[in-house]
Amino acid sequence: MGLSEHLHATPTEPIPARLGRAWRTYGPVVFLAVTLVAGLGMTLACGSSNSDGGGNTGPTQYLITATAGANGSISPSGSMNVNAGDNQTFTITPNSGFAVAAVSVDGANQGSITTYTFSNVQAAHSIDATFTASGTQYTITASAGTHGTISPSGAVSVTGGTSKTFTINPDSGYLLETLTVDGVGVAASNNTYTFSNVQAAHTLAATFSSAAGLAWSDEFDAASVDTSKWAPQIGRGPNNDAFGTWALDYCTNATDNLNSVNGELVITVKADTSHSGASFTSARLLSTKMFNPGTSSARIIGRIKMPSGSLMWPAFWLLGDTTGTYGAWPNCGEIDITEMFCGTTGNGKYDGAGKQGGAGDNTAFATAHWGPYANGGHPAYGGHWTNPAPLAADYHLYELDWSQTVVTFKLDGVQKWTMNLNPATDYLKALSLNDFKLILNVAVGLPPGAGTYNASQVELTNPTMHVDYIRIYDTTVK
Repeated sequence: MGLSEHLHATPTEPIPARLGRAWRTYGPVVFLAVTLVAGLGMTLACGSSNSDGGGNTGPTQYLITATAGANGSISPSGSMNVNAGDNQTFTITPNSGFAVAAVSVDGANQGSITTYTFSNVQAAHSIDATFTASGTQYTITASAGTHGTISPSGAVSVTGGTSKTFTINPDSGYLLETLTVDGVGVAASNNTYTFSNVQAAHTLAATFSSAAGLAWSDEFDAASVDTSKWAPQIGRGPNNDAFGTWALDYCTNATDNLNSVNGELVITVKADTSHSGASFTSARLLSTKMFNPGTSSARIIGRIKMPSGSLMWPAFWLLGDTTGTYGAWPNCGEIDITEMFCGTTGNGKYDGAGKQGGAGDNTAFATAHWGPYANGGHPAYGGHWTNPAPLAADYHLYELDWSQTVVTFKLDGVQKWTMNLNPATDYLKALSLNDFKLILNVAVGLPPGAGTYNASQVELTNPTMHVDYIRIYDTTVK
């Protein structure tokens, strides 16, 4: 007997009896808006359900969709089916340094709660969580000197544990000269600076300088050393003598020794005995271009933070063209814009005038060398000065003002030493007339004649030179 027959048989039989007989025969089939036929004159309505395809049905289910914004999570997440009549709880968890901003259920804000339960589910729902920074507020005070701006500026409130980026904008015709955090120099990267995981108040200050006459520069904003501007020198020179210095290092272009990162060039000394004649690796960069002052007064400026520690020998210097009129070193000329003989290893304190040993971490030297070489020596003239604090503690501006008649050396804009060039002396002419390449390097040792030393005396506590930029003005570039 079919379902219709069950429902129509024995017209005098009560309807409930006929429905019961049909139910016992066909099982718990649930109908949606099924209209009873055979003139029953009534409609039976109930909810939808799952079916296993064999005539058996499961409980009704409803879809709940759970989502979370950035800086936090909701669990469980995504879309899920929940049985009708069941409960479903969600947990909202902010990331460290963040708090729940709001939880929205079916579009209605429930506040900054961390759990929510759908009870006796009878419909589809949605739940969404958003988050906001929390914690202590710190003030970063950002200021800019004349000829530029910083954004944001003034007193900027930053939530503890978060990061904040500032953009420095020089005026047209100007460059960022110095950037300091709490009075100590830092390097900008593409004219931006980011405070990460802020846990204290800070100051950020920028100064600017004119770009007039800028002929060549490297700001070291690229992700690697720009080989169109620099040629890394590999090894210890043609005579395996550390390019004539007999230092203890082997030069590489490995990123452990030479890298451009976060807006600065870094040259780092590493202990390494795998190269013949060396106990350390380092790096030495030679500019691909040559420079001379021509008929003007050129300026070369490097913003550099020096290494420190016994037998660190950093240098920022010019070497004359050895293939031209003046020939090999020292006749070609050499101008040491600055170099240091760090630590005090040796028999005394090196002062460039006979005393041996390191000169300490506060003292810098500027020296000019020229030819001819005779009787085991060559002409040289220079000066040195001692800074109140170690030169590794901060960035400083090392500057050479260079013309055909005078060379002047400055530290942070203050003149420290000057030398007149006598054009009547043939070899001295090389210092103003020859073409020069720029060199940046950190050797390990002391100058020849400055005392004996060995690898066990080397200190690698702060073996990195940081170079923010090199800029050359009013010069002939070849």
